[in-house]
Amino acid sequence: MNALKKVKEWLNKGNNSLWVATAAMIVIGTVAIYQLAPFQDVRIGLPQGFLFGRYLPYLIFGIIMMIGCSRMSKKFMIRFSYVLMTFGMLLLGISLIQPHFVMGTTRYVVFCGMNLDPYMLMLPAYIVLMSNWLGKEITKDKRFWVWLGCSVLTAIIVFMAINAPYMLMAGTYVLTFMVLTLQARKNMPAAFYTSLALGAAIFAAFAYGVLTMPHVHARLESMLYGTSYTVQATKAVIHSSSLIGSNPESIQALTNLPDVPTDFMFAGIVGKMGYLMGALVLMLYMWASISIHRTTQNASQFRKLLGAGVLTVFILGFFGNMDTSIGGLQHASYLPFMSCSWNALLSFCLMFGFVLAKPEKK
Repeated sequence: MNALKKVKEWLNKGNNSLWVATAAMIVIGTVAIYQLAPFQDVRIGLPQGFLFGRYLPYLIFGIIMMIGCSRMSKKFMIRFSYVLMTFGMLLLGISLIQPHFVMGTTRYVVFCGMNLDPYMLMLPAYIVLMSNWLGKEITKDKRFWVWLGCSVLTAIIVFMAINAPYMLMAGTYVLTFMVLTLQARKNMPAAFYTSLALGAAIFAAFAYGVLTMPHVHARLESMLYGTSYTVQATKAVIHSSSLIGSNPESIQALTNLPDVPTDFMFAGIVGKMGYLMGALVLMLYMWASISIHRTTQNASQFRKLLGAGVLTVFILGFFGNMDTSIGGLQHASYLPFMSCSWNALLSFCLMFGFVLAKPEKK
């Protein structure tokens, strides 16, 4: 009992709980990718072990970046975010001038032989900069320019995401903007009203598309009622899975499901490791979410906003992937720290590194 009490006390100190939760997500994710990546290798004709071998260097680099970001001061964090945001906006400009189509979308940009997702890679910098701007105690004269800068930056990114088309990321930026401005509405009420207007405009545009465009209506209907192939394939994986481990039926179902280690990672974990592992992953994400909230609730306004933004993206990530994996809305989403997407991995490593830092220190 004394040992358990000491462990509990240690976990409640500082960011220890979040560090442990993050490490657990990385370990489980690495094991899951090692077991599930071969399904995708065989499906697309790659040598077995190719995807995992390619993912591993990015995993090591991401861990190094997370540790490095956790040691940044607030001042250096903001400077780094300006550089990252500028680089991301340049990549977005390139995507407009020289679009690189991958599976019908232009959300990727080829840079030094790598397919970069600038929307995903800019998210950490966007959250840090928005938290800095919205969290400042400023005069009434400067408030207008802060509101204008935050609104214009968000509108540009959202417009380009819709143009990609990358609707999930457009929604992510809009929702993050709404959460951050809601948290900072006392200092910046105009920005909060702008986020509400932006969200309402996108919802109205989507509703108009559903009502007037048959292909949009058909797509929504297939996602809601399960007529698409991926919905049936994910349901087959979930229904055939075992309590612990896999069985021949679940393995066969996994071979019929595309993009198992990425968009359908939660279904892959359940199909390969069993329902208990799926429940453990869900509890782990809930623990990480509680730890993010706990480590930022009694801190400066900047840190509260930073935690709220990261928590929003994190929750969207794991609930989005789980919903897709059990036959819900079918959209490209990545399970944080577990899906085989190095763009998403680096983004979450940076975000968690910022949250694990102590930005109040100079």
